[in-house]
Amino acid sequence: MDEICFWDKRLKGTKDLFKTITTFELSTSTSIHSAFNFLKARQKLIGRKINKLYILSHGEVGSKKLKILGHTHEYDYYFTGTIQLGKENLDLWNVSKWKSIRGLVDIIVVYSCMAAHTGKGKTGEIKDGKLLMSRLAKFTDAIVFAGEKSELYDKEGLNMGKWTGRVFQFDPNGTYKQVSGGALNALTGKI
Repeated sequence: MDEICFWDKRLKGTKDLFKTITTFELSTSTSIHSAFNFLKARQKLIGRKINKLYILSHGEVGSKKLKILGHTHEYDYYFTGTIQLGKENLDLWNVSKWKSIRGLVDIIVVYSCMAAHTGKGKTGEIKDGKLLMSRLAKFTDAIVFAGEKSELYDKEGLNMGKWTGRVFQFDPNGTYKQVSGGALNALTGKI
């Protein structure tokens, strides 16, 4: 089973976790296309689809107050609909770039605060996390898993621990459903 991780280094932590997972580190100056090229080269090397792509990053919040206080569950309605991932980030404006890896990955697991969060009255708008994750699944032809709440993690080894809040499975056909129990435990794998 081959797994890859795209790790945005704004998510602080140590690399101990990645002894067994091939990792591409992104910074604010790294283009997502560099990460895609890395994934394509890895996929070509192994000669089959990548089983899981983990995305470890922050969900972006639109409040200076939050950046000072730290991100907590109370402030979920501040989600901007953006995942911090490299120079471009990941949002509804650029999710179509992910067509570049269409058909190369079976499962994408997004460990990012509020990736699947849709604020009250925000359905179909730029702050619609469920729409963002649905489009990510559609453009990559992969099953995407993401949570709608703030995710807590231990910076030592980037241990993501248990998911907080509801977690959703987004299928390439545009449907999504809440997952729990064994399906949810299988996602955590090494992370």
